[in-house]
Amino acid sequence: MCHRLSLIMVIAGSITAAPPSDRYTLRFADEFDRPLNGKEWTYRTGARFNGLNLPENVRTENGRLCIDFKKEIIGGSNQYTCGGIISKRIFGYGYFETKAKLHGRAGLHSSFWTMGVSGDGVHTPKANMLTEIDGYEIDSLHPTNIAFNRHTYVGAHKSHGHAVYSDVDTSADDFIAGFEWLPGSIVFYINGKPVHTNVISRREWYGPQNQWLTALAWDLGKPIDDSALPGVSSWDYFRYYARDLVGVNIAANYDFEYNDGPAFEKVYKRNMQIPVAWIEDGDADASFVTDQPKAFSKFHALKHTADKTYAVTTRQHVPFLMPATYRLSAQVMSSGGQKTARMRVYGHGGEELNVPIPKSDVWVKISIDTIPVTGTNGAQIAFTSDADAGQWLAVDAVEFVQTTGRPMDDAPIALETKDASRIVMYPGDPECILEGQWKESSVLGYANSPSQYIEANSKGSVTWRPDIIIPGTYRVSLYRLGRKGNAAAKVIVAYDKGERETTLDLSEGGSDWVAIGTFSFAKGTQGFLRMTGEGSGWLRADAARFELVKE
Repeated sequence: MCHRLSLIMVIAGSITAAPPSDRYTLRFADEFDRPLNGKEWTYRTGARFNGLNLPENVRTENGRLCIDFKKEIIGGSNQYTCGGIISKRIFGYGYFETKAKLHGRAGLHSSFWTMGVSGDGVHTPKANMLTEIDGYEIDSLHPTNIAFNRHTYVGAHKSHGHAVYSDVDTSADDFIAGFEWLPGSIVFYINGKPVHTNVISRREWYGPQNQWLTALAWDLGKPIDDSALPGVSSWDYFRYYARDLVGVNIAANYDFEYNDGPAFEKVYKRNMQIPVAWIEDGDADASFVTDQPKAFSKFHALKHTADKTYAVTTRQHVPFLMPATYRLSAQVMSSGGQKTARMRVYGHGGEELNVPIPKSDVWVKISIDTIPVTGTNGAQIAFTSDADAGQWLAVDAVEFVQTTGRPMDDAPIALETKDASRIVMYPGDPECILEGQWKESSVLGYANSPSQYIEANSKGSVTWRPDIIIPGTYRVSLYRLGRKGNAAAKVIVAYDKGERETTLDLSEGGSDWVAIGTFSFAKGTQGFLRMTGEGSGWLRADAARFELVKE
């Protein structure tokens, strides 16, 4: 990815900054020039590490947010106290920035970070802890060590790419920290300089998260320096900038897989009654995640049903959208007969738009193709049922995509935006259907994401089924992960004149694209590329590509 350095200015000893490029628009800011806004922020409370987080330790003074670090008598004993704030809003892809000056004597851990919380189920989802991005973590024992990291919390807690930058003393004067979160990567900035890039695989566990500014008492192997107390860490502002994301699916948990699956560990299993990143209104028990009927994408789908009359809406607030045109689509099934069964979008600055969910015992795709977003509150995307006992609908593979605006021509290769003339599909995409007991591999595929593997003689298969928008002739290719121990693969292409079969040896070559042939395809999803194993060894699957050659 190409980045333009943030603009840094020094005025009378003070530094100011700007986002990494002119693609960004300021969408939220708190300059902390008045008492803390309780409509925007909540306090971090409770015991953590060596201290208590107390609301009384958080204040605004001289245009700054201040978090005090104290040692005081509470409940008859000496205790260290500190605090923090958490945004009530959630923030997705974009650029996040703060200016801070931190306590610099042993005992305090200060952070600028984003992570989801258990929300109220009205304004934010009850289950929304997906991704943690540490814009910085700084231990006051070493104020020149600025640490960056990314964590995920789906199926297991995993850390992805801890790094440290050591050229700035965060306790000596103000410094500016920022991070640019885009599909495919997070770039961390200090004083306008990009200092670390964390590459994200396609399996990103994306969902807008809450913003945190915190200070924790923590001895970190060396006694807390009581002589420096009371201490303070302070922040001059928090700013969030958004940008055009043309072609990017910005629906969180779009295939309802951030819940409970075969590979998930017990500690991070979710309540299937509460779809992660979604909000349920009305008869919430009638909205849940299930593996029945068989999902369109991977293992699970959303279902509405009950053994009594019910009315329920499952919705998601997509925040801070750029003014542009968007498209909402989903794969659906339904028993039919409901008073209401509709896909909806509202709160986008115009009248509500909606389409009916048709009666069907197979998956069908529905869409609202032209959604003008003009407001400042993003949009609500929703699925609503008003039905009698036993009536049902199912939803999977939701996509909410910006269709007009400035193209993402600066995006990393790890995220190829939707392009009707160049369709690339990966495991995890709704267009890639895995049958059998596939497992995630440590072998990275074309987009720096884990590939999949299965025993070739287990009768497993993988099918890439593109949604052809432009009928014509396409060059079909597979991304081969050639390795010793792999099996041969039988490859079938179904196109508008029939089917063609060929064999591909996966035990040779390396990681490269292999052309299967050129074929004509009609509009729709009738055509596909399918791969199965032959003989013994491993069958490996990653990306498939359909490139338009002639309309």
